[in-house]
Amino acid sequence: MIARRCILILLSGLLVLSLRPAHAVEVAGVKVPETVRFAGQDLRLLGSGLRTRFFFKVYVASLYTPDRPASVTTLIDSGSPCVITLHLLRDVSANKLTDAMADGLRANTAAAELAPLRPGIEKLIAVMQEVGEAKTGTLVTLGFTPDSVNIAVNGTDRGRVAIPGLSRAMLRVWLGDHPVQESLKRALLGNN
Repeated sequence: MIARRCILILLSGLLVLSLRPAHAVEVAGVKVPETVRFAGQDLRLLGSGLRTRFFFKVYVASLYTPDRPASVTTLIDSGSPCVITLHLLRDVSANKLTDAMADGLRANTAAAELAPLRPGIEKLIAVMQEVGEAKTGTLVTLGFTPDSVNIAVNGTDRGRVAIPGLSRAMLRVWLGDHPVQESLKRALLGNN
């Protein structure tokens, strides 16, 4: 009788635990979900890390993919949908976000490859400018497909930029040869 009651209590506890949202990790106080839904499929967390600048915590970035890629090049060139989320840990102006993005694009993409992407980059900058200042706690979601970049802020769709090649260039901002932060690149790839 006592053993049966203990089993029932244990099973009840497991049921309660299973009803809570699953979080894979916690980074700088941000609970990072194990999966996100994008482009009709569930993507799994590959890695998550902290972006710092001059000793300030700027955001927690997380990378979601359908499968673990064989390499970073495979991930960037595969064309498989993926998502990068940025959970802001401080207020950041749209100008700072877009300037950082432009710097990352220039550092990781040849000028000849950037030229045809210019209209898409300008549209992406315009969408970010519409958002204005992103406050602490804001969640920016960038969804990548082979021919588009989708932007959401706090779960609200803010736009889609459909330019082939823009996704690859944007992914290189965090995962390229000259990423925004080397330790963040390693963390996003699950190589802390």
